[in-house]
Amino acid sequence: MSDRPDAWKPLAKARDISVETTALLVRFPDGRGHRLQVSDNDDSWLLSGLIVKSPPDLSSSDFQIEPSLAAAIRNRRLKLCGIMVNEKGHLVGQCHVPKPGLTAGEFQLHARHLAAECDRLEHLLTGRDRERL
Repeated sequence: MSDRPDAWKPLAKARDISVETTALLVRFPDGRGHRLQVSDNDDSWLLSGLIVKSPPDLSSSDFQIEPSLAAAIRNRRLKLCGIMVNEKGHLVGQCHVPKPGLTAGEFQLHARHLAAECDRLEHLLTGRDRERL
């Protein structure tokens, strides 16, 4: 794998994934979508998706639960990614994608999975979609 910080871009190219400068946007068939930041983490790519900023506006949601508790509940069943409250107090989803032997299909699988989990939790907590297409 190349040491270039944008070496992930060819791996992400797909009909449902748009490549941006330091991010990618995964689009879903229902018109929703989710943007993931991509950063180089030595032997892996770190994919990060913002779910809600803190303090979240839960007024329009039937799922009124503390974001950290929502992360803990969601993490019980996740395998490829995790949900956490970051240093800014934002609820985010993250996934480390190992570089050795990485194929485009594997990178896209991780990106789609993380984007779907972030989008699902964003919808449950806020009822909105920041990336509505």
